[in-house]
Amino acid sequence: MQIDALFHAAKDRAGPRKQADNPTKPVTACNFRRAGMMTRDQLRAVNELHDSFIRGFARSLAAQLRVAAEVNLVSTEQIAYGEFLQRVPEINYVVSAHLPALDVMAAIVVDLQIAFPIIDLLLGGPGYLMPELREITEVEEEILKGLAQTICRELQSTWQPVIDTEINFDGRQRQTQIVRLMPPNEKVLALSFEIRIGKAGGMLMTAFPAAAATAMMRKLAQQQGSYRKHRTVSSVTSNLRGKLEKCTFPVELVLPGGTVSSRQLLDLKGGSILGLNLKSNQPAVLYVANQPLFVAQPVRSGSQRAGQVVKAISISDPRRSENSDQ
Repeated sequence: MQIDALFHAAKDRAGPRKQADNPTKPVTACNFRRAGMMTRDQLRAVNELHDSFIRGFARSLAAQLRVAAEVNLVSTEQIAYGEFLQRVPEINYVVSAHLPALDVMAAIVVDLQIAFPIIDLLLGGPGYLMPELREITEVEEEILKGLAQTICRELQSTWQPVIDTEINFDGRQRQTQIVRLMPPNEKVLALSFEIRIGKAGGMLMTAFPAAAATAMMRKLAQQQGSYRKHRTVSSVTSNLRGKLEKCTFPVELVLPGGTVSSRQLLDLKGGSILGLNLKSNQPAVLYVANQPLFVAQPVRSGSQRAGQVVKAISISDPRRSENSDQ
């Protein structure tokens, strides 16, 4: 009895101490299926990357069809290729694209609900919807080949700032060939886009293998978020500069102001010389769109008169202030 009492007393003393030494820790559930999957920040970076694809593809599509086209990113996921195949309609148009730098193949699926109106527009029609989907013919397949090549070209333009690789159209894949592009359990980067042309609408789906997705995320991480700034500032500035270089502006070469009397003007006849009280070597002012921008010397270029730019007119130059006051 005494021994039992000693055991109970020791147990009572050890219990609270054990609880104090090992406080309760929060338990977080772990899903091992999501190991190695992209984080939300990484998926957000992929979405931002493909904003340029949305704009570029919409412009190219509108230029080819000569109607307004709208493209939107619906979802960005990392799923098994087998799960991606389950989303492919039974009657479909699927092509493969080759990424030679990574030596991998990607899958591109164009919904026939939008493919048939595109074919109708390319053939000069109004873009009729098909009342019932069917398999495409060889002629229609050849027409859609141009659409697939446009998609590959725009994807390549989007990916090149991150991964310097081509994305080349490989060919159409039949139902039995699609499953052999990638292992069914391989995690692929699945992108879904909605295409709307008038009343017609359908999905464009792409699946890039894990090697391509990993390479993309590694490059995006190295850039540390500078990609978006580069695309939205440098690229937009470059495009704007290219457009401005094609603009035309009126240009005038104007001598500095002088004064003449009314009598001198009344006496002017053919062959008369009007003295302006200016030195023969005094430069003129080159006006661009009614703004004085350069000091220039009148010269001759072949059989034409020209202006040789001497220097730019600074903002503080009186000639600018005089022009703004007028």
